[in-house]
Amino acid sequence: MDISGFLSTYVFDWGFALCAGVAVLAAIVRAFTGFGANVVWGPVLMLYYGPVEMVAIMAIAAVATSFQVALPSAKQADWRTIGVMFAAMLVFTPLGVLTLLEVDPHIFKKAFGIFILICAAVLASGWVYRGTHSKFATAATGALSGWIAGFAGVGGPILVIYFLAAPGDLRQKHANNSISVTLLAPITLAGLLWQGAVDSDAWIRGLLFLPAVYIGQWIGLRLFKVAPIELFRKVSLALMMIIGVAVLVG
Repeated sequence: MDISGFLSTYVFDWGFALCAGVAVLAAIVRAFTGFGANVVWGPVLMLYYGPVEMVAIMAIAAVATSFQVALPSAKQADWRTIGVMFAAMLVFTPLGVLTLLEVDPHIFKKAFGIFILICAAVLASGWVYRGTHSKFATAATGALSGWIAGFAGVGGPILVIYFLAAPGDLRQKHANNSISVTLLAPITLAGLLWQGAVDSDAWIRGLLFLPAVYIGQWIGLRLFKVAPIELFRKVSLALMMIIGVAVLVG
């Protein structure tokens, strides 16, 4: 393909421009809250490129850019908890990819939207989990999040529900969100590659969106440093409610 054909196919296109603009917004949200990029970015990607390429593009972009968000969070994260989650993600994320390729996700998306709205409402009510995070509960959260990440590319909200529902330092919760969401991306991409579901179009578009993601994350990281930390919880809850409504009507 010559350069003019390449540009007309992949760059000089209203769909690409819209997706790139939303990518900046999604990356700001990701860096500020520790999650949420895919639930903001995913619907517009699906509109133009379809569900499988949507998940592939988001995974490629996340693998290439997540270090920008994850590295500043590494020292504050609870690595023991994240390690248990990661083990479960390794098993269940590829199963989610298989579901994506084989099953119509429409019914699941509606149920998931209702689930997210209920969880957001519970957290917004002020309820706080008083017990301990057992290894079973942690592994179950990682498994569910991994499966949803492979299936729909939006495993982050499950992790946020788990971390926000426990008492503790909000900065560590932000770090846990950032690191655990980061770990989902390479597993999802590996599952898609295993199934041969990442074509050249997905690779090209995923790489072309990288500047937009980098710019958005740079802005979001700086907002997190200067904005009141309690705003993190409020933004996270508001985003979860938006996610639930968007999934229901999408």
